[in-house]
Amino acid sequence: MRYQRQSEVPKKGEPADHKLASMILKEHIESHDRRFWCQDGMRYTFPPEFILDKKIEYSFHDYDLAVFFKHLVMLGGDGLSHCIALIELDGKTDYKIELPDGTIVKGKRTRHDKKQQKINDGIAEDFIAQYYPQYLFFRIEKGDCFYPEYLDKTLAKLWEISG
Repeated sequence: MRYQRQSEVPKKGEPADHKLASMILKEHIESHDRRFWCQDGMRYTFPPEFILDKKIEYSFHDYDLAVFFKHLVMLGGDGLSHCIALIELDGKTDYKIELPDGTIVKGKRTRHDKKQQKINDGIAEDFIAQYYPQYLFFRIEKGDCFYPEYLDKTLAKLWEISG
């Protein structure tokens, strides 16, 4: 089957640059404090009243990364009550980065710069603010995950929790 537009092509999961940024971010957080544990793709289901209020046609959002204290996760439970932070990775700009070992990493802009995606991102952020105000929420550009100093500054509130 041929497609008229790129937007019509079925998506096959997360792009490689998104996975790489997520892996680097996860490694950075977990190595900063060994008590942290990160989970990819944390799904939250919206309650019916939230769906009606926001006039949306979908019932959940998958946040890119959820951060937990390891010891609380090992105790069991639903996981939601043990989460301390949610992170969304954005791809608003193309990037090309040369790593210290000489490797060139390229990233493509994603749909996060489109109007509907900005609305959806806002809804996902509103949901956390309304139903889980105790969580920290971070939105980080994929390309910024390659700069540890930037991540440390951005995640400063998370580091404060770890003491």
